Amino acid sequence: MPTDSAAVRDLIDRAEIEALIKLYFTAVDRKRIDRWDEVFAPDGRLWMGGQLVRGEGISGMALPLDAIQVPGTPVGATHALHQSAIDLEGDTAKGETYAVSYLVLADPQRVLVRGLRYLDRFVRLPIGWRLQERWHNLDWMYECPAIHAVPYVDRMKLEELA
Repeated sequence: MPTDSAAVRDLIDRAEIEALIKLYFTAVDRKRIDRWDEVFAPDGRLWMGGQLVRGEGISGMALPLDAIQVPGTPVGATHALHQSAIDLEGDTAKGETYAVSYLVLADPQRVLVRGLRYLDRFVRLPIGWRLQERWHNLDWMYECPAIHAVPYVDRMKLEELA
């Protein structure tokens, strides 16, 4: 049975990793790729659709549309975070997180609703927990018409006012 201090450390580690997962989705939905340094380890990698889109030999983040398996260019997105399972192993951890993404596409305006599953490896660095590797997996998807959607560019204007 863990000691009280070990149990507290476990809770703190889980809370920090959960905050990191939320920061990833917030950065994606706000198109704030500049915040990746707060999410990924310096040598961290992100795989989407079997393609490496962040990591060795890639400056910033390349996001080819075929990697995220989207038939068009998203003009807005919202990710709804669902359950996460985190297995702590000292200064590393494994995780599995489920989310649903709502991607707004233009011409004609429609929404892709996508069931996503992320398989993660985390590492504790002196600056805190970071993603070492993340695998983005598309489990299912359907499309529907959009009734109202605010594109990224207009979202950015709203953020400046807040």
